Amino acid sequence: MRLVFIFTMLCATLVHGQSVVTDDIARYFQMVDSLGYQQNRSDSLAWVQKAYLDRASEGFKKFQKVRDLNPEYYLRNLERYPEFWRTIRPKLEALPNRVGEVDSVLDAFEARLPKFKRPRVCFAVGVLSTGGTIKGDWLLIGAEIVISDSTTDKSELNSWLQSVMYEEDQLEPFIAHEAIHTQQKITPSVVWGYLFKSKATMTVVEGSADYIPRAVLGYMTINPRIYEYGYAHEVELKKEYAADLKTNDYSDWLYNGNQSVGRPADLGYFIGHQICAAYVAQAKDPEKAIQDVIYCRKPWKILKKSGYLSTPQSN
Repeated sequence: MRLVFIFTMLCATLVHGQSVVTDDIARYFQMVDSLGYQQNRSDSLAWVQKAYLDRASEGFKKFQKVRDLNPEYYLRNLERYPEFWRTIRPKLEALPNRVGEVDSVLDAFEARLPKFKRPRVCFAVGVLSTGGTIKGDWLLIGAEIVISDSTTDKSELNSWLQSVMYEEDQLEPFIAHEAIHTQQKITPSVVWGYLFKSKATMTVVEGSADYIPRAVLGYMTINPRIYEYGYAHEVELKKEYAADLKTNDYSDWLYNGNQSVGRPADLGYFIGHQICAAYVAQAKDPEKAIQDVIYCRKPWKILKKSGYLSTPQSN
């Protein structure tokens, strides 16, 4: 019996370990350490391609396509932000030792959500353009953003990048958020919403991936500063957001990085979270409502039935 138990645990460990890929990080630093041997910039660009991008894991190949990663971006980042890369390196090199934390998040989702499909996870060093995205069942993590903490020198970075990096790294919150995105389905309703009501559709989709980890697991959002501002200014934000629900322009609410002036970027995450929370709160069957939010097949329905925008203020 003991042998059976050990064998079962070993199999589970192997399966989980194989689903989280960190090999690209070591290849990144192998590439960096050899850059000094290149004769000129052209040689350096070719070396980034050959030593890092061409040797990519399956997940990192997808990451490159989704985010259009190329040698010029990598070389430019190394040149512009030397202190950032010097101070983040120990954290990045230690990341393979933290695969257990990734598995713990995914294990918790599997335990709490019966239909949860465990994604594969790829950690790679990106170009400071994204903390996370997805492609199919792959969760693709820009490790340099997610793993940054108080030991990282961020002084060379722009104000938006500094605002999305915190005193503690965001490993578990990012895994939780992006894992929910891998569960979401591109239904006809989602396509219709994206074509004709992009602002409403995309804020609910992003908000759902913030709401579910907090509601189901208790994990903090990947955007704590957004929520601090959002709760303090919720009344005026709701009024502004509701002014034009059917627009396709969500540039004031999502993915607006350095373009946001006078307030945090990406406040659509907060609005979307509050819509999802209100939808579950009003439901006669909260468990079914949570399933609706997880898979987000009908974002517009979630928004309308939530009643969030018709209430003076949510808690």
